[in-house]
Amino acid sequence: MAAKQTWVQKALGACLALSVFSLGTLHPQQAFAHAEHGSEGGVPTVVSQLPKTVQLSVAKSAAYQFALSTNGQHTVLVYGEDQQRPFLKIQGQRVQADVHSTGWHRAQQPGGGAIPPSLKENPNMPARWVPLADDGTVGWYDPRLQQEDLLSFNLKLSVDGKIRQVEVARVEAPKMDGFWRPVVTHEPDHPNLFVMVPGLSGNALMLSNNGGQTVAVLDAQGQPFLRVGANGTWLKHTHGWAKDLGLYFEADPQQDWAL
Repeated sequence: MAAKQTWVQKALGACLALSVFSLGTLHPQQAFAHAEHGSEGGVPTVVSQLPKTVQLSVAKSAAYQFALSTNGQHTVLVYGEDQQRPFLKIQGQRVQADVHSTGWHRAQQPGGGAIPPSLKENPNMPARWVPLADDGTVGWYDPRLQQEDLLSFNLKLSVDGKIRQVEVARVEAPKMDGFWRPVVTHEPDHPNLFVMVPGLSGNALMLSNNGGQTVAVLDAQGQPFLRVGANGTWLKHTHGWAKDLGLYFEADPQQDWAL
């Protein structure tokens, strides 16, 4: 996560779980993908106002999770469910985690990760902050997001030393009449990189890379599963999504990537 991500990596890999399918033959420098949408019942939504330079939202890939980012000019602390101890810190662009906090371990799985026995025995272990990233963005699970009977709760943040109780409430998704169609709202700031939704059905995303650099498409955990470059389109056949993408490839057991 220390490496600077491209626009496509951030846009496609931050929160959405993408799947790729074949539309005829993939051209060497093009790839198609579609994202599944929709949620039944109330959707966890951040309803409190934060400074415009601090963005907090709830996204859904395999499960609901928080996504937090800043403009790199703030110090933000994220507290666990008990609101007693912060377990995440964004200081400028640097993201750190306190691995000696229960909040950090609980944030590893949608329903709450397991707490190590040593931490159960000594829950007041001194903080041990370890670096996670250098891009001012972080995502994490919160067990409360998965509780359908919990209509609202407060997420405790500290923004530049000021404590904020951020309300997160389940909001009914608006009833949709007719049909929906995704559109690309922000074009990549790169002369050789193009993203579009081809056709009228709106069930595909086309990425075209006409430059010399290879572009990676990331999964929901920020790991690359597709590469598009001058030497073709490559699929990581050892990735967990590979069998569900509908792409034809010949896997070499000695290589992770297939053309």
